[in-house]
Formats: sequence, C-alpha cells, structure tokens
Amino acid sequence: MNSPFFRIGALALLALAAQWPGLALGGFPGTDVYVASVGHGAGAGGSQWRTTLWIHNPGPGSANCQVQLLLRDQSNPSPATYSLGLAAGETMRFDDATWVLFGVEGYGALRITADVEVVVNSRIYNQPGPDIADSQGQFFSALPASFAIGLGKSTDVLGVNQAADEAFRFNWGLVETAGSPVTVLVTLFDADGSELGSSGYELEAFEPIQVGIGDLGAGQLPTGNGRLHVEVTAGSGRVIAFGSGIANQSQDPSTFEMTLRPPTSGTGDGDITAVLAGTGLEGGGESGAVTLGIAAGGVTADRLADAAVTTDALATTAVTADKLADAAVTKAKLSAGGGSAGQVLGTDGSQLAWTDPAGFSLPYDGSAAASTPAFQVTNDAGQAIKGVTNFATGYGVYGVDFGSGGAGVSGYSSANIGVAGSTNGQYGVWGYHNQTNNWGYLGGPHEGVHGRSQYGHWGSLGDTNTGVWGMNDNDNSGALGTYDAGVHGYGAETGVIGELGCENPHAGVYGNGAGEGEWAGYFWGDVGIHGEIVDTKSLDLVVDHPADPQGRYLRQAAVVASERLTVVRGTVTLDEKGEARVAAPSWFEAVARDLSYHLTAIGAPMPDLHVAETLAGGSFAIAGGAPGKLVSWQVLGARADAWAEDHPLAVEAPKPEAEVGTYLYPEGWGADVSQSVERLWGTRREPPAARPGAPQ
Repeated sequence: MNSPFFRIGALALLALAAQWPGLALGGFPGTDVYVASVGHGAGAGGSQWRTTLWIHNPGPGSANCQVQLLLRDQSNPSPATYSLGLAAGETMRFDDATWVLFGVEGYGALRITADVEVVVNSRIYNQPGPDIADSQGQFFSALPASFAIGLGKSTDVLGVNQAADEAFRFNWGLVETAGSPVTVLVTLFDADGSELGSSGYELEAFEPIQVGIGDLGAGQLPTGNGRLHVEVTAGSGRVIAFGSGIANQSQDPSTFEMTLRPPTSGTGDGDITAVLAGTGLEGGGESGAVTLGIAAGGVTADRLADAAVTTDALATTAVTADKLADAAVTKAKLSAGGGSAGQVLGTDGSQLAWTDPAGFSLPYDGSAAASTPAFQVTNDAGQAIKGVTNFATGYGVYGVDFGSGGAGVSGYSSANIGVAGSTNGQYGVWGYHNQTNNWGYLGGPHEGVHGRSQYGHWGSLGDTNTGVWGMNDNDNSGALGTYDAGVHGYGAETGVIGELGCENPHAGVYGNGAGEGEWAGYFWGDVGIHGEIVDTKSLDLVVDHPADPQGRYLRQAAVVASERLTVVRGTVTLDEKGEARVAAPSWFEAVARDLSYHLTAIGAPMPDLHVAETLAGGSFAIAGGAPGKLVSWQVLGARADAWAEDHPLAVEAPKPEAEVGTYLYPEGWGADVSQSVERLWGTRREPPAARPGAPQ
C-alpha cells in the first residue's frame, strides 16, 4: 500500500476509509473542482509535508481527467497538467501526488477537470519518518468552481483559534478559480462580532495563497473563537476560501471550509428554504413572500427563443429596453407579420411597422456633369463604400470607365482603407488590363497588388517588401499559381500553396533570407510536413540565453541516431522492500519495441538495483533498491507505429540519378558551389549574412 500509485475498485472504498481513521471519502461531484492546499517539501520544526490524492468516478461511464498544479503566490495561466482516465466506479489514489505527478517541490492547489462529474478528496500531512502511517494530516474535500464567490459576494470561515494560551495557531487561504484578477477584503471578527483587523489582497489568474492570521493586522494572538469574513470587492475573478487550525501541542491540524449555501434540488419532501435569483434575475429571499424579476440586461440572446420578438411583443412593455442585454435581439429572434419585399421594420411614430426604406430605390441609375461625381459617399470613421458579394461570378464593387485617364473604381483614405473588397466566391479586389506590359491593379511606386495583365509580368507583388510574389524566368508567373512554379494566395483552407507541374526538379515554395535579421521562412503555429527534412548543416534549437537573455543566444544541437526512437522517463519512490512498480503511459507499448531500460539511484548507492519485470500490461517492476529512496528511470524503444513499420529507415541510401555528382554541402568537400544540389533544384542563392544565434 506504500506505492505512489493505486487504482481502487468501487467496493474497496469502505476498506480505504477504515485504513484512515476519521477520513470520509465524501465530497462534491463536479467537472471542475479545486483542492485548496497541497504540497511537497520541508516545513517548520523539521516537518516534511506530502499530499495524498483520491479521484473517484461515480458514474456509469468512463471519465477523462486533467490534474493541474497551481503554484502558490503566483499566476498560473499555463499550469503543469497530468492526464488520466478512470473506468466506471473506479477510484485512483496518488501518494505524494505533487511530486509523483509533476516532480515539483513546493506548495499550492490542484485543479481537476473532467468530461463527467468526479469526486476528489485529499490529505495533506507531515511525514517525518519513512512510514506514512506515522504522520499527522488534515483532510480537504475538493470544491466545485461553482461554489466560488465573485464580485459583491461574501463568505465566512469559522474556527479562528489563536488565543493567548498559545494552544492553537491558525492559517487561512484563497484560490482564484475563474482565470481573472480579483481583489478580496478579509476581515477578522471576535466571537462577539468585534472587528479585530482586516486587509485587502489582490490575486492573479488561478493564484492560490496561504496566510497567517497575524497578516490581518490583529496581532499574533487575537482570539479563541473568531470568524473570517471574506468579500470580493473588485475584479472578474472568483475565489474559494479555507482555514487551517493546528494544535500546537500535538501538531494535529483541522480544516475549516468556507460557509456554503447549496442550491435546493426540489426533489425531496421538505419545505423550500430559499428562492435565489439566478443568472439574469433579481430579487428572491429566504423567508416570507419573495418576488423574482428580470434584472437589467438580464435577457441575453441565448435566453430568447427563435422568433420570440414579434412586432406585438415589442409594442408592449413586458420586456423593456433596460431588461435586454446588448446584442440580445438577433435576426433569428425577430418575427413580424405582414410586410413586403424590400420593406424594413421601422416605426410610424407610435408603434412598429413595416415601411419603405428612405432614400433612392435599387437598381439606381444616375448621371452628372463632367466635374461633378455621379454618386459620392463620405465617411471619416471607416469605409465610405464597402462591396460584398456571395456569388461565385459576381462583384462586390464593379466600376467601368470609358474615358481617357479616368478610373473605374478609385478609393482614397488618409488613415485607413481606400478600397476594401470581400467575396465568398472569386476575388475581393480584381484588376484587369488588356494592354501589353501593364498592370491590372497597381498600388503605388512599388506595386501593392498586381491583379492580372494579359501580357504582363507579375500576378501579385506587395509594395517594397513583397506580400505575395509568384515569379518565373519565362516572364509569366501569377499569384494564383497558374504557372508550374506559382504561388496560390487564396483558398478556403490554404493561405499559400506552391505546386510543381514540370518534370525538372524545382521547389514548390522557396524562401531566401536576404540579410541579417531576415528569415527565409517564419511560421507561427503548428507545421505539418509530409516527407523528409533534408538539412545540410544541423537541426539546432536557439533560445534566449538564461544568464543574459537580452544580450546572447543559447544554441543547442539536436541528437541524431541510426534508428527512430521513442522515450519515456520519470522518478519513483521505492517501498519498504526497496521495490516499486512503474506505470508507463498507456500508449507506449503500442508504439515501441526492442525496449531498453535505464535506472539511476538517487540518495544512496544501490548496487543491486535492477528491472525485476519488463514492461507488460502498462507497467514494469523495479527491485534491489534502498527503501524509501528515489530512482530515476528511462525506457527507450524503437518506433513501432504503423507508419514507421511500413517505412523502415534507410540509413545509407544512394542518391537519385538526377542528383549523382552533386553535394548538399560542396564547400565542405572542397568542391565548387556549382556542384550544389540546390542549384539543381533551382533554389541556390548567395548565402545571406548570418543572423545572431543562427547556425554557422
């Protein structure tokens, strides 16, 4: 039972409760729950703090859970995460959870999320010796995030005992659960309601804190029967509060949960004790006749049925303007009888009515003198005219000029967009010119966009620094990829596509960093590659130097091997027999073969340390070690996934016939650069000046 990892069937719960006197595996089920205080590390007086964690799946189906470690006194926007799965009715137990799951020495809280409701409990305890049975600890039941209090709400923590007889000491803490900053006012009251001290606290996203009672400015020995009042005074965050009372003589701790007001289920035979105002409502009460009403801004779009807002309903005062949230009434929520094509919903001065639109009717045809615009719209704040079409062969904005020196469509903006075009079909903006060596669309001294020219040069060129440029020596390359070495700059799924349609080897997409500080290619997000990466130098990782992040880079080389390998590793604490069973990830056996094992003793020599059982059924066994000591383990295996099995690695391979006589790195062999395979590919250029930190 001293292994750090257990799976416990549902029928074993009673035996588990009996093993820990006073421990009850009750709790609040939820899909997002918090354990307020966990840790692994040394404490005052030689204490050694550890945490046991239980996660139970009470449902009839499987549960997928993520355990996140929220470190104390800091924001945790991207916490360390451990994923696990539980079968129906299964309970999983982790001794020394923060160390076993995350390898972290420190304190904080745990957040457990799941796709179905789970129940989570924990015990944080002082274990000064090697036996977990010889420990003092306290129980925490995980609280659902829905129990946390937000702006304008408050709760109390009872049991504050830190009196003059020094029999007890008291700590308290908060955990932010909404991922947003929050300000909290904590006030200490004596048993008679006298205020003894208060202080404000600002918490960042998912930050836990734990504070001594003296931090409230009330002195170290304020009361023997006090109460903490916790109120959220600012911010959009939410907090869970707790207290911890410790007997100084025995060091026995007790947990004090925040006061809760659980919602009534309405399924029992008892009386209703309260009517609470839910989201979008106001009013309610705990006694007497109570009234519920719609709060200001309480009616949101998701609370209106489709076609709920009719002309009759809007004409009444049932839902007034202050009750509707901004953007609550969407197109799908509107319904009105009558009206004809082209009319709009307006008012006749007293009620809603379908009316004809003001201004000119469409289609519009107008003319004007030579010096006067036929149609002019001015808007200093945004686009003067914006054309959008959903038809594959239509135009958002279409202009024709039959004169000399004029413009079909001309747009000017001193600060924003001159002409903006958007379409779900072909082109947002399309320029076409029928004359030789002219451009369809020209955006300035350096072309903003070249559209299409019947006899022209470039399909698209973006200003001084090229936006999209498809170029070919045959004087006919296009931004739509109409030539073999073109570039597609459009599409429902792909921003840029380079395709090869010719027999000679070329590059579908070629990038060349022309100078210092410029990238040949830069990707923000995941990159998918179907095929091999041919690297003539090295695959290096470049990061900011930890000792001088503003002045230097740290460059680390990749490790290469003659086989494809997959690796798992970790640490495990040996039991009283010097043994342990190590759980490998569930997927590892399916994707690895020809395994090799590596064990490293930590804390003491272990000459007899060995692998007692090889990996099978998701775990392997270690024996021959020192009881209670740590062992670092590593398992390597050759990749055995379907693709790797179907595509064995050819370590030594002949060059293709077209590449015989060329080099990936001719300079290294004393050969001329004309023998570079990159020239065969049509991508060889003079090398640019190296960027700082780039491989040489």
